[in-house]
Formats: sequence, C-alpha cells, structure tokens
Amino acid sequence: MTADYSLVMPAGFSIVLIAWAALCGLQDAWQLRVSNVLTLGLLVMALCALPVTGHSLTGAVWLSALGGFLVAALLTVPGYALGQLGAADAKMLMAFGLASSLPDLLEAFVVAAPLAAGIMLLLRYLTRYPALARLGSQGVLANFMPRPGKSFPFATCLAVGVLASQCLQMRF
Repeated sequence: MTADYSLVMPAGFSIVLIAWAALCGLQDAWQLRVSNVLTLGLLVMALCALPVTGHSLTGAVWLSALGGFLVAALLTVPGYALGQLGAADAKMLMAFGLASSLPDLLEAFVVAAPLAAGIMLLLRYLTRYPALARLGSQGVLANFMPRPGKSFPFATCLAVGVLASQCLQMRF
C-alpha cells in the first residue's frame, strides 16, 4: 500500500512553479546570483498558505510540505556552510520543498544533483584542452567553469529538476 501525500495538484500552480524555477535558473546562469525576491518570495507565500489552507501550494498535506522544507535544509545547509553551495541555491530548494511536497523535492533533487555533477565533470575535463577551454570561457558557459572562490550555479540544475518533478506530477 502506497501513501498519497497530496491532494489533486492544481496544474496551474505547477506551471507557476516551473516559471519560477526557470527565472531562478536563468538568473543564476547569467548573473551567478538569484534574487531574494524570487527565493524568499515563494518561501513567504508557501509559509502563508500552510496555516490558511492546511496544505501546500501544490495541494500536498502540510506535513509533507514541512518534510520537504526540512529535507531541503538538511541537503543544502551543510554545503552552504562549507562554501560549496550558494545561499540562493539553499533558499531555492527550501522554498520549493515548502511550496510542494517531500516527494516532489526528492524528485527534483535526484534530477538536479547528477546533472550538476555531470556538468562539473565535463567542464573539468574540457579545461585540460586549451582549445576547448577557450570555448568554455565565453558567454554563459563561462559562469559554469570551475574557479576558486566561486560556487557552481546549482540553481540552474535545480530548475531542470523542478521542471521534471512538476511535469511528473501534472494531471492532464
């Protein structure tokens, strides 16, 4: 017997979450930062919705939304404390966890983490070859290249994870 952690998900809010994640991801890819208006805005909206409606913005029961927030904190705060993850990445994942549910959060993270690792490995490989490294030093791809003191734009990978998670959850 499987547990259903959500009510019927409103497809309209799923589209809003996808658009929000896309904005966060694009901003991180281009500017290496994500606005607090985006991350904290969704977090505050989700916090306000829980006591009023009794469920998350996507229709999940409040306990699943709270679990999503706590697991997101457990996954990101240590990386932030060690300087390996940006604060916006942590806030983005926590906001998504609270706005959706624990299963949604885990689905998004399971997509985002291997994607980020794959991009990092590919770019580290490219830096070994000068001709390819020059290609990576131009445009938005330069923001993904490894440099000391600069965190990886993980919000871009999280946006892909949120897209995958929400597409899986939509009921057409």
